[in-house]
Amino acid sequence: MMNSQNGFWFPSMKIGEITRPLDEWGLRVSEDQIQRPTGEIVQAVYVLFLQLVTGLTPEALEEPVGRALATIDEFPEMYNQSLNLNLVLYHVQRLGHAARVENICMRDLIFPEPERTRNILSAIINFIKFAEERGTFLKKLRDQSTSALEEKERLTHEIEEIKRKIEEIKTQRESDGPRCQQLTEENNKIMEKVFGLQNARAEVSKEVDARKKDKSALSRQRENLNREIELATTAINNTRGRIVQSPDRIKKHISEMSLLVQDERMTIANAEMKCRELKTKLDALNVFEQDMKKLIDDLRMIHSEHLQVESIKHKLTTFREELDRKLILREQLMGRAERGARQEKNAEERLARAQQHANERRIRADEEIVRLKRDYLEMAEERRENDRIVEETKKEADELEKKMQEHLKSNEAELGELLNEYWRLRHQTDVYMETLAEKLGAKLIFATQLCYEIEIGEIEFKPASYYLTPSLLFFLSRPPASPPVCPVQEAPIVGCVRATLREGFPNDVRGEIEIERLGR
Repeated sequence: MMNSQNGFWFPSMKIGEITRPLDEWGLRVSEDQIQRPTGEIVQAVYVLFLQLVTGLTPEALEEPVGRALATIDEFPEMYNQSLNLNLVLYHVQRLGHAARVENICMRDLIFPEPERTRNILSAIINFIKFAEERGTFLKKLRDQSTSALEEKERLTHEIEEIKRKIEEIKTQRESDGPRCQQLTEENNKIMEKVFGLQNARAEVSKEVDARKKDKSALSRQRENLNREIELATTAINNTRGRIVQSPDRIKKHISEMSLLVQDERMTIANAEMKCRELKTKLDALNVFEQDMKKLIDDLRMIHSEHLQVESIKHKLTTFREELDRKLILREQLMGRAERGARQEKNAEERLARAQQHANERRIRADEEIVRLKRDYLEMAEERRENDRIVEETKKEADELEKKMQEHLKSNEAELGELLNEYWRLRHQTDVYMETLAEKLGAKLIFATQLCYEIEIGEIEFKPASYYLTPSLLFFLSRPPASPPVCPVQEAPIVGCVRATLREGFPNDVRGEIEIERLGR
């Protein structure tokens, strides 16, 4: 019979099927106590179920009751039993919910009804049996709990390491705070100087560009003067090679040219002096440019350090958030670890009980094995006796087979002689019948009646006889002493024989002669 609640089905056990697992679990309950249950028996059974499934012992159930009673000032003993019952009812309802029994109430603990109690016990026992059959799944949960504990320890170690790093970063940040402030102020001052130097550099760059332009113009002018001097020198040399017509005019020209040369030399000297001044300024600008490059490099380094500080601040914020998440995860893992420890303890207790039951079953199995071995030895002795009898029987059968073969050979020889004699007589009979028919003036129709059957053997046809081997079974009926007399005609009527021979397979030849009497 099946019971159903909320669409879930479970078998309704017989009373014997309920008491048997209770005895195996260490609680002896008679069938009469299940047929007429009382509150004490039902409560003891439910407490046993809680201990099997959740690991809650009666002592563990009394602890929260004791803590609750400690808060009551007046007459706490009045509430002891009710608190115990309510706590047991709460856990039994949880167990019933797992076993798909949803309507367990206080009446089931105090005034249980037989049929309802049997249905509830059937559901919970089926649930416990199902849990015991899924031992591998429980082992998997136990392994997962162990791995969760290891993961918890690893995360705890990582959290401690992160905390230590955060503290180091905080300490370093606090120690680097004044230095950072000082560096920030120095950075601001340097930035102001850099901005001023950049402006000065721009002005100097403009002046350098102007001086470069002047230098280029003076260089071009100097080149022109050099060309003119070369031309003048060439002209002077040419003039010296000529005959002087007017020395005074030449002297005058020479003096004028000398003055021009002196002026040009002064101009060149001034230009060279300006070039030296500009070169000095360019060297100073190069030195200034090197200083500016160093300042820019320092500024970049300060900027990179500033970015590192900002990155460290961001990482610190990230570490704080990660620490908060890890703390929350740690609390969750601690809760899971506690639940896993309780489940592991319950599983160990159930394992101990299962091992005890297994030991008992093993003892019973050993006793059964001893009994079976004893029975096996007895059966082995009987088998040896039977084998001896079978061997003797086989020997007797072999002897009988040999005798039978000898007997068959002698019978076949005798049968061959009989067949030869039969066919000789048959031939003489046919001759006699033909002679008689000739004497009587009638046609011979009936000769003889023969029926034979061949079981197994080979047949060889010869002119006047059949040789059948190795076995022949035949029936020979002699022809009637006198032909039958026909009531209608006075002349005798001789029967007619229709003979047919049917042959089978070569090793299974069966033949017969069918006799049919025909009137004429």
